[in-house]
Amino acid sequence: MFVAAAVLATGCTSLSVPTHPFDHELVDESSVAVPVSDRGEVALVVSRLEESGFFCAQVRANSDAAQVWCRASEDPVGNEVDRSATSVNIVTTRDGVIQYADISAKRGGRDGDWDRLREVLDASFLALWHSDAAKVHKVITEVVRGPRFFPDDPHPPVIKEFSTTNASYLVAEGGLVPKFRLVTSAVQDRSWPYAANDYATTMKVAGPELELSGYKCSTHWSSPCRMGGGQSSNQEISFTTPNPNLSLDDPDQILTVDMFNPGTTDDADLESLSSIGFPQELPFLVPAARGPVEAQIVATQRTGEPFIGIVAGTILIVEPPINLPRVRTGPLPVNVRIGVAPISIVE
Repeated sequence: MFVAAAVLATGCTSLSVPTHPFDHELVDESSVAVPVSDRGEVALVVSRLEESGFFCAQVRANSDAAQVWCRASEDPVGNEVDRSATSVNIVTTRDGVIQYADISAKRGGRDGDWDRLREVLDASFLALWHSDAAKVHKVITEVVRGPRFFPDDPHPPVIKEFSTTNASYLVAEGGLVPKFRLVTSAVQDRSWPYAANDYATTMKVAGPELELSGYKCSTHWSSPCRMGGGQSSNQEISFTTPNPNLSLDDPDQILTVDMFNPGTTDDADLESLSSIGFPQELPFLVPAARGPVEAQIVATQRTGEPFIGIVAGTILIVEPPINLPRVRTGPLPVNVRIGVAPISIVE
């Protein structure tokens, strides 16, 4: 079922985002991360993003649609903040036609954030739809010149919506980062993929194993599991799931895992994560992914080289903190992100 559309006075069609994209059964869904298809519009967009320093992958798919995720693995101006803060989310048809996309772009400072958004657009969707470039840049300039919006501002943010023959766009002040999304006439409701069971287990499986490993977990999803349970613990694991009221007895599927391990100053070689407190065999991952993911985390703790890629069908990001001292012995501290959540539509 295609989303209904309304006609603007300009003659272009204004397309709505889907209202219930995940309201369907999990049928023939795969959450095994794979390289992006070389077919259709998405192939050009992804190739241009990769040339600009992004890593991209298809993170889940079903018979109707695929989710593509791209993240900046390096910053063309050398700003390390940008590396972890700029991402592109895309939903396509199985033939590679773009349905929906949004961009989160950050470089630091309001002007830097908007400049980064312009760069990403020029390297991706505006490389595909050249005729939209002038209009998109004009609207971005209008939003930037408008009043700045802060999260606690009583006044509404500046929001601009407009359409071309290729897509309907939204550009807005987002408070922390600029807001940008687009939707095309290919968009289809009740069809977007949302599975995660090919790489992650459930909290019902992972919770008890974490507690056996020495972690203390809150019954609320937004509170991380901490080694020893103390508020001062800097070794923690947090999750996202489809259910915002997650409890350890809840069988909800884990979507993403965020971990921080402080490492040690011991010169001894690191053999496994369990030797420095991480849960043995990473119970929040399916068995086939546990060993390979642990091996890559350990490798980064040894070398300090950031990693972003696909490991055993799983999206894995392992990065030492930005301000890590260059001279350090022993396993290094690392931030770890496993998996990519289903698309959250930018409103």
